Amino acid sequence: MADPSEEFCYYRVLHNYTPPDEFLDKGYLTVVEGDLIEVPRPVEPEKGTEKCPEGWLKGKNTKCNLEGYFPTGVYVQFIEKNPILRKTASTCKRRHSTKAAFFVRPILCFNCQDYIWGTGAVGVICKDCGQCFHIECESNAVSFGDCSKSLPAKQQPVFDQPVPLSRWDVSNVADWMAVVNLHRYAHIFMKYGKKGDDLSNFTMTTLKGMKIEDEFHQKSILACIEKLCSNNKTIPKPMVDPEGASKDHHNFSIYSFSSMQQCHLCSEYLWGIIQQGYQCRNCGLCCHRKCVVGNLPKCSPEKLRHLKRSSFMLDAIFGMSLAEQFDISSSMKAPPVVIRFTQELEKRSQDRNIKAADAYRLPASTAEVNRLKQHISEVGSIEDANLESFDHVCIAGALKKYLRDLPNAVIHEDFYSRFVEESKIGDDERCKKNLMQLVEELPPHHCTTLKFLLEHFTRCLQLHTTNDDKKDAIGKLSRVFCQILIRPPWDSIIEIVFSAEASLHVISLLLQSQLLQSSSEYLIVGPSGPSRPPPTPVLGADSPQPCYGSIDAADWYWKDISKEELNERMSNTQDGTFLVRDSSDGVKDNYTLALRKGGSNRLLKIYHRDGKFGLMEPLSFPSVVSLVNHYMQNSLLHFNKTLDIKLQSPICRPKQDFSQEDPRLLKIAYVKADKEYNEELKRFEKIHEEHALITEELIMRHQALDAFRETLLMFDENMKIVMKNQRLVPQSEVVKLVQSIIVFWRLKLNITLSMSEFS
Repeated sequence: MADPSEEFCYYRVLHNYTPPDEFLDKGYLTVVEGDLIEVPRPVEPEKGTEKCPEGWLKGKNTKCNLEGYFPTGVYVQFIEKNPILRKTASTCKRRHSTKAAFFVRPILCFNCQDYIWGTGAVGVICKDCGQCFHIECESNAVSFGDCSKSLPAKQQPVFDQPVPLSRWDVSNVADWMAVVNLHRYAHIFMKYGKKGDDLSNFTMTTLKGMKIEDEFHQKSILACIEKLCSNNKTIPKPMVDPEGASKDHHNFSIYSFSSMQQCHLCSEYLWGIIQQGYQCRNCGLCCHRKCVVGNLPKCSPEKLRHLKRSSFMLDAIFGMSLAEQFDISSSMKAPPVVIRFTQELEKRSQDRNIKAADAYRLPASTAEVNRLKQHISEVGSIEDANLESFDHVCIAGALKKYLRDLPNAVIHEDFYSRFVEESKIGDDERCKKNLMQLVEELPPHHCTTLKFLLEHFTRCLQLHTTNDDKKDAIGKLSRVFCQILIRPPWDSIIEIVFSAEASLHVISLLLQSQLLQSSSEYLIVGPSGPSRPPPTPVLGADSPQPCYGSIDAADWYWKDISKEELNERMSNTQDGTFLVRDSSDGVKDNYTLALRKGGSNRLLKIYHRDGKFGLMEPLSFPSVVSLVNHYMQNSLLHFNKTLDIKLQSPICRPKQDFSQEDPRLLKIAYVKADKEYNEELKRFEKIHEEHALITEELIMRHQALDAFRETLLMFDENMKIVMKNQRLVPQSEVVKLVQSIIVFWRLKLNITLSMSEFS
């Protein structure tokens, strides 16, 4: 019988596609990310090749067994083998012949596409083709695998004898941390020079000494280390009974769990702190990547409801792909949760003088972020969420977690290597241009989301940083997001540790490019295409306000006043109060109009080109003075619908000439103010950490109380069953029954006492 891999080729769907209604009955398929499309050979695409097709192809969706046309290009990825549909032994060319193998550097299992890691007998290798498998996957490999002896054996870094953990160096530990989803902390382990023989002595205290404060992260790291250091092969003890179902019977997606979670199929913990394993969106079944290809229970929300986590949601926002969260054809540029979080941070930056860029650098409490997620779930949508009870650090932390939890990073993993390679060309200016071109090639949802985030970061940087500080601020912000916005695909995840500097360079150059391209640094901008131009300004006798020949003579012109002083001058002033200052971009004849409206400061860019000034196109004022005079008589409503107000009360600068002050005194004052600010920032960070620890402890106590209550309910249910069926117990077993009842009551009493201690 012919090999199915020769008769068909397969394409993995990367992005959702729903054809227009008028095409649904014309043979066009609706496809969802993760679907597998089977296409008979020979493949004849409209453009391109079998591996890189363009246009439309006709095939069968193996998930729903429907045939029809589906889009190719960025929507799908060609794969060599069909990873879901199993071939029978009779269709294979040759079975694998395996032998024991031992590993130091983690290797992908050819069967389940999860990594093989550990110091004991955790895997095997085919003696003929060199493919490696987990011990648990060996039976599938031998029975259903397809070994091609004609291929040269792959050079895999494997050993015939166990390699003790004491022989692991720093890079080996970093490799292992990448594949157990702990790469966020790999650089810290490398900084402290942690080797294999250091791991067995790790405790909570050790991790705190390395500045790893999050309790969930500490527990996850220690659980992974305990598994690595244990040479005992545990026999899986499923929490559910397998029923012959496969992965296709469930709606699985990669999920990031915010607390310690056991695999329902083998009872071991899911490893790491991000994208630890699969979760079925329908029944809540959780499992490792390697367990998902085995014998599964059927998808039954009712039957498996006892396994569901308390935080399980059918319509969870965190963990969904970008394509599922907003319609690219609408005016939305990013998922609603991203828009809401960024708008809230920008609003607080302007109204409360909070530095949003600094908020991203501060560690957010996992408990607080989970509380925010729960609140969004309870109200039903991000638009209805009340964010006032959450501080700016929590909101920034929630946005970072949302971006980390995406199944595919904002910079799509298929483009990872191209972005990294471009960052290495040496010429930063050419590199910026090439990177921005690559951004345009990203899948639509990823492209618009990345642009939206870059614009947001730019506004955050420009609100509270001077030109001299921007380079340092860009570096700090890039370091926060370099492994959030861009990461390699799973089969190359080890690269994330050793290409961190390249990823950092990519994000830094994108931010620099966005700063240069940004035509506005502000939150309030005029419409891109006004329905009609502003009325022509009339000057002279009809203008009762004072007229200044030069902007330097205007009392309301404050030159290069800082944003901090601007906010201080305009605080507690009435609506309509205004002043003008130099634009922070440092370009000559670029100015900013600061206006008080609704109790907050609105910053409006005054554009300049060809000797004309204005707030938007067309630029029709001959000077900034004439522009200010005009808007002291006319409303700004035509510029922005939220600004139904005139310029009313100018803030006049003092008559003293500040330029004559002693520069040495100014420098001393600046150094003193900077020192005080840094001291206050450290004090705030300390208080914030203490608050996070206390909140974490309270939540743990509440969780413990909930667990106690559930246990008591279980005891009560068991007692009801015992009392109901006690007459059926043989006389010879009555004594044992009474003893069991006494034990039950003692346990219940102990649990009740424990509850009182936690209350």
